[in-house]
Amino acid sequence: MNSNIIEIVSLLVQRLLHNEDLTVNEEEIVQTLIELGYDIIDIEMAFELIFSSAEIIGISESYENHTYLPSSMRIFSQSEKMLFSSEAYGILIFLLSKGLLANQELEEIIGRSFSLQAIEIDKQELWQLLKMSIKNRLKLIFIKKLKFDDVEEKNNFWIH
Repeated sequence: MNSNIIEIVSLLVQRLLHNEDLTVNEEEIVQTLIELGYDIIDIEMAFELIFSSAEIIGISESYENHTYLPSSMRIFSQSEKMLFSSEAYGILIFLLSKGLLANQELEEIIGRSFSLQAIEIDKQELWQLLKMSIKNRLKLIFIKKLKFDDVEEKNNFWIH
């Protein structure tokens, strides 16, 4: 965690200590932090830290539906984790965390992975599973550009 995030968290905690509702003044606070020279990504991470911490320790019910709270994520069993290479597993986690992979699509990928005879699903095999499970072509193109630029297409998948 970089020092900017720690500084922003400090500023946000000070506001909380003065009984300020961060959700009401969020836009103003973000604008002030930007004017102070902080990066929007650092600001978002600081807000996420504050609100996820508030949820964990039960500070306030009003923070429950805040957009900075992390959503729940499926926990992989040990046997499911062992199905994938560390790179493929990392890609799955990344796609889930960014909302690029729906829960139903993930379950389909895991189910198909168990039926394969592979010892470990690598990046190439994961790409094939993603192509079978994700029906939205635009989403597939976006995912390919993010994580699969070096995957070779063997059957002209992108040509209609």
